[in-house]
Amino acid sequence: MILPLNFEEYLGMKQFYNKPVEYNMAIELNNYLNEGGFPRTFYMTP
Repeated sequence: MILPLNFEEYLGMKQFYNKPVEYNMAIELNNYLNEGGFPRTFYMTP
């Protein structure tokens, strides 16, 4: 069983992969909900 990342882990993974993190956490939360919180999505998003 694969579990999605929680929001804090999601932000940490974005930083790890040098992806930009929005200053507005509401935007990041929307991104998290749209992407599903699965680590594989980091390879698919610009």
